[in-house]
Amino acid sequence: MRDRIIKLFEDAKQKLISEANEFKTAETMPMRNTCDDSSKVKDEISKILSMCCIILERRTPSQQYIYSELIKERRKTMESNAYDQRKIQVASTVAVSFSKELTSFLELGSNFIQLNYDGNRSVETSPISLSSQPRPVALKLLVSLALSKTGDDEKEPGLSGLDFLPDGRLVAVDKMNDKCIILNERLQRLGTQHRFKYHPLGVVCVSHNVLYVTCDGD
Repeated sequence: MRDRIIKLFEDAKQKLISEANEFKTAETMPMRNTCDDSSKVKDEISKILSMCCIILERRTPSQQYIYSELIKERRKTMESNAYDQRKIQVASTVAVSFSKELTSFLELGSNFIQLNYDGNRSVETSPISLSSQPRPVALKLLVSLALSKTGDDEKEPGLSGLDFLPDGRLVAVDKMNDKCIILNERLQRLGTQHRFKYHPLGVVCVSHNVLYVTCDGD
């Protein structure tokens, strides 16, 4: 249940970030357009100034007058565009809100988990259940091992039984070579391997140093 709640928060976080980035892009678009327009105006002014120098040096007074009138018209257009850009304002307010159901859930505190048991039986032996859905189980492969023949094996290993000792060691019986194998958490063989007179079929660990092995008496 806890893992599912954490996953919900992580999924909601990623969705929120995605929506925020989309909002940011949309809100900053006018400013980017303004910057692009301003850059274009700056480049145009630079060209006009360069042309003015040429006109003043090499053209007749009438040509200079005509060009000055063209500059005036162009200046009016640029001032009008600049005025329109100044009217564009970006001042949005952004806030994050949580659902009422989540707020109510938090107000429960530790009471959101309850212990239920059968009143006709003692607490020690009564079935215990949490007021929630069954907890999902996720399996993850940590280590694997392909068993191969060792120096004293006559055949390829064939495991017929597995169990764990209290300290975490793995006990396996090899029915093909009639022996018992003990492995650590990295699946490395430990100690001396015990040989059986008959084919072992299964194994059960009952304590730290006691094992029960069933064998084929034939």
